[in-house]
Amino acid sequence: MSYAIRLTTDKTELHAFLQRDPIWAAYAIGDLDPVHFDWCTWHVAEDTTGRLAGLVLLYRRLDPPILLTAGETTAVAAILQQMALPGRIYVSALQEHLPLLLARYDFSADRVRPMLRMALTQETFRPALGRGVPEGRDNPDPALRRLDAADVPSIEALIAHGGPFAPDAFTPSQVAEGVFFGIELTGAGLAVLPRTASPGSDAPPLLAVAGTHLVAPAWGVAAVGNVYVHPAWRGRGYGALVSSAVAADLLQRGLLVVLNVDQDNPTAIHLYRQLGFREHCPFVEGIGQARNA
Repeated sequence: MSYAIRLTTDKTELHAFLQRDPIWAAYAIGDLDPVHFDWCTWHVAEDTTGRLAGLVLLYRRLDPPILLTAGETTAVAAILQQMALPGRIYVSALQEHLPLLLARYDFSADRVRPMLRMALTQETFRPALGRGVPEGRDNPDPALRRLDAADVPSIEALIAHGGPFAPDAFTPSQVAEGVFFGIELTGAGLAVLPRTASPGSDAPPLLAVAGTHLVAPAWGVAAVGNVYVHPAWRGRGYGALVSSAVAADLLQRGLLVVLNVDQDNPTAIHLYRQLGFREHCPFVEGIGQARNA
């Protein structure tokens, strides 16, 4: 099969192609929004009948830039052979496209992470019980609230506790552009945990956070992400509560809600299943260095 490879900025054409698998393509659909579109380069492969058969998106807002693949493997291969590829890249690709990327990039400095794309609808959603957090000996004066740009230092300080599944793509702009909820200590509980906010901050320390990677109401999609619970406060249901609050907000807007989760993180997978997320497809992520660099 031969393909004509070309660049396009035609949103109608791109959206029609991405709608063939909107759950996998949700991030790319969201990138049609003006907030993200100027950061994108869209390569498509057209077969001899004029049908779009494959797409490779390069999203340059983050460092390294993100490369996303969609469509038939032979069409994606044809695009990768012709497009100018960055020397270093963050790959988000369907599992069947991984061999094409391994031929061009060395992932040994990071790793190729096996991931799951999950999706949530209003029909499957099972919200975590309650909008608040029960008080008691183990939960002194906690509170669930929506976060805003003023909370960015506290979010960054919380995520800085790290771990193998800590968010690695958080940016302050996501708070202003998306939906974030957190659980914090108030009142007497402030004596229980040292402050995790930045020096000089008056914000109470965050115990848990959940947010979004993107929210694109005009295109009907949103992606939950940046979910993290303080290591000392896990096992209390805080992750479910903040994730549920974010999901409920997005579903009220009528959006398709997706998320990514590492296949090696069964605790998170179980949490999302309990909320009603369903597995859609496996895929891979990882940072690669060009083999010819």
